[in-house]
Order: sequence, then C-alpha cells, then structure tokens
Amino acid sequence: KWVWDAVKAGYKSGQHWIDAFYGENMIHDPDEFSLDHRHAYAGSGVYGHVQATDFLAIEPLLSTKYNDRSSDYQEKDLLYYGARLLFEGNGFTADSTYVQQTGSITSTKAVEADVDAQGFNLDLSYAFTPQWSVGTTFSYASGDDKSTADNERFDGVFGASDKYYGLIHLMVWSNLFDYGLTANYRPVKELDLRWEYHQLYADDISDTWLSYKSGLTAASDCYGNEIDFMATWTPNKTWKLMAGASVFMPGDAIEEAAAKGQEFLTDETAYAALVQVGYKFSYPL
Repeated sequence: KWVWDAVKAGYKSGQHWIDAFYGENMIHDPDEFSLDHRHAYAGSGVYGHVQATDFLAIEPLLSTKYNDRSSDYQEKDLLYYGARLLFEGNGFTADSTYVQQTGSITSTKAVEADVDAQGFNLDLSYAFTPQWSVGTTFSYASGDDKSTADNERFDGVFGASDKYYGLIHLMVWSNLFDYGLTANYRPVKELDLRWEYHQLYADDISDTWLSYKSGLTAASDCYGNEIDFMATWTPNKTWKLMAGASVFMPGDAIEEAAAKGQEFLTDETAYAALVQVGYKFSYPL
C-alpha cells in the first residue's frame, strides 16, 4: 500500500542498532517518473533495538507523518512515539507494541483539531514441540468519538499495513479491535504452515472503516470473522515460495449496513488466494 522515495541510514554495535529515515510516499501514476510527480505523505523517524538481556529486547520508535494534499482535510501533521517489547524464552514468546499518536488535523473548513490516539498489538505464543506452536493475538486502534473536540482516530504508523488484522487486508490499524488465535506447524525445517482466526470489531462503528468516510450505519460493532491459511516453503537460501487462502464472513454490523442500503457494501462472504515466488541472489563486486 505504500511505495516510497526514501533514504535510510543506520548504525549497529553488537546486538544493538538504530535506524533513521526520511521518505515521501508516491501517488501511483504509471505515466510519470516518481521523482517528478506529486507525492502525498512525507515522513521521518528513528527506530532502535536494545538487547536488554538474552531473552528481552526493547525497540523504541519516534516518527512523524505529514500531508497537505487531500480532499478530506487541509493538513494532517502527526507525531508517533512508543516502543516494542519482545520476550523469548523456554518456548514462550511475547511480542507487544504500543504507539501514542499526537499532532493536529485541519479540516477543509480550516478548523484545527488536536489528535489523541493510541494503537496496541500483543502476540503470545508457545512452542510445545519443535514442530507445533499455538498462540493468541490482539490488536487495538482507537476510533474517533464524534462527541469530543479531539480527533481520536489512530492513523496507522508506517510499516503497519501487512502483518496483522487478517490476510485479506479488509482491516487496517485504525478504529479496530482484533481478537485472534494462531497455530503453526513445521513438519520439516523448510516448510511452515500457519493458520489464523480473527474476530474483528470497531472501536467506534460510526467512525471511518477502511474507505468509508462516514462509518457503518449499524448498531452492532462487529465487522465479522476471518480465517487465514499460509504455507511457506524455503528449500534453500535462493528460493522462497508462499501460498495462502482466506475467507471473511461479514458480521452483524456489515449485514445491518448492507440491509439499509449503504453504498459500495456487500454482506456476501469474501474469498482470497495468493501465490508468491521469491528469488534471492548476490553478485560479487
């Protein structure tokens, strides 16, 4: 979803490292070279890794996101700060990230609102054999409460589009509760099989969901349920093959909004499948 013209610099010392970046994301235009045509968001930030102990890592982050090219607002100027904590030991893994979002958004009518939003992810898993592991996942991102002067909608920090919220990508890290179960099976070293189940809810059903600017016209806050499967085969260091499939079953909120005739919305079950082949090579200089 994000394609960049960007620069990144980093420093590493042992197990510790820090990266700094600046970039501008491209608006897709196949007829124009990216450096010559209009960009949308500009962002900068730092991200670090501190190996506190053999089993605990801390990764602080600080980033900005700015945009003044939108028909929905005059200007969006956001600041993100937070950290990731990763614990790994005795077959148990706990991986959590918390991000606080501040800044301001100026509407098309030149009304400025302060931003006060949060995003949180938590993955817990346990490998009870070398082949099998099971876990649970939880994601939260605040939605905007229209009764307050502030804007509480979490507007996804960079790099957060693909790992969570289901394989079909009907959800993003904004106005969301995601409760999930996971299972991994590795019959041989080269093959990994992963299953996921997600129950998806809105933080505020009247707020934006994906491309819906006015939210869903429903009393329920349940988007629906999604089941995902992904197989990854890495026969050697050169080749990597992936195949996956998903099914999304709309919940009460989507069914209710579709029954009321909301535009561009269906309550039919959605399916998706993918196949991806990766080839990695190096050329000696």
